[in-house]
Amino acid sequence: MQAGKYITVLFFQVFCFSFCTAQKDSVDENMQTALKQDSLKNYKEAIKFYNKAVKTNTENATAWLGKANDKFLLGERKAALEDLAQAIKVKPDYSEAFSERGLIEAANSDLKSALSDLDKAISLNGNNAEAFAQRGILKNKMKKNKEAINDLSIALDIKPNLVEAIIFRGKVRHDIGDYQLALVDFSKAIQMDSTHFELFKFRGNTEFEIHDYKAALADYDQAIGLNDKDPDLFIDRAASKINTRDYKGAIEDCDKALSMDSKNPKTWSFRGTAKSGTKDYRGAIEDLDKAIKLKPNFSPAYINRAAVKFATGDKKGSCADLIAADSMGNDLANDLIEKYCNSRVK
Repeated sequence: MQAGKYITVLFFQVFCFSFCTAQKDSVDENMQTALKQDSLKNYKEAIKFYNKAVKTNTENATAWLGKANDKFLLGERKAALEDLAQAIKVKPDYSEAFSERGLIEAANSDLKSALSDLDKAISLNGNNAEAFAQRGILKNKMKKNKEAINDLSIALDIKPNLVEAIIFRGKVRHDIGDYQLALVDFSKAIQMDSTHFELFKFRGNTEFEIHDYKAALADYDQAIGLNDKDPDLFIDRAASKINTRDYKGAIEDCDKALSMDSKNPKTWSFRGTAKSGTKDYRGAIEDLDKAIKLKPNFSPAYINRAAVKFATGDKKGSCADLIAADSMGNDLANDLIEKYCNSRVK
């Protein structure tokens, strides 16, 4: 699952929990039953009772909002937006409804409408932590990372245990290269909820960036223990194993990933690199050729194939691959050309 999708779904699940808790004293029997079904994640059943609640009182904005939340979680985005429009119609100052509509619009890639609704939600309620957090996520999508971190931090000032804000702030910090603070966020999120494999993956990826491969391997092991059906986890672990010279283990992880997805050029490239580490140069070239066939502009595969060719004495072929990688904008390639091919490309 992609990070953005995971965060969006988590937002709605957390919203549902907060929503159920906040409304637990409702005197409406249908609402009480709907909220109970929400807490059990029986969203279809919950919707039935929300429908009864709005039939009894069409101006029950809370019921319209609850229905919208559940419909989104069931993949019914258009219907969810219709219910939110009704919630806002009967309660124009309903901050939470604007916040949730912004969340769905962002999921639909309607960023302009999403930002407008989230701004409105915050203007109506300056303590709406979820609105600040979602606006932070939206600002990240808009490549406004400083503003994103600011909004996510405000959300956490309001609600320190808002786990989705902690996770996404860690993601933004990772993206801008602030790896140590990203690790702090991911570690805190894992302390709060250690059941999601994505959290261990995020932290493992950050540890990989700072070359703490031992820690990264431990987190990838945890992630795979929670979900062994995601080929990306095996690819990530293979990369760490290559960097710790566990080439056999890396090959095994790549084999596992390829059994689930044989079209990913990165997997073939990593396996080729690992085979080179075991001095299986023929196998390495075959895998790297496959990576390039799948993605002709995949410059890391050319770099890796150049290394194998150089190791086998094919300097001409090695330099040709480096020149090809350089033409694709790979910064490392030019340095290697100067060092090994006695020429300057740039």
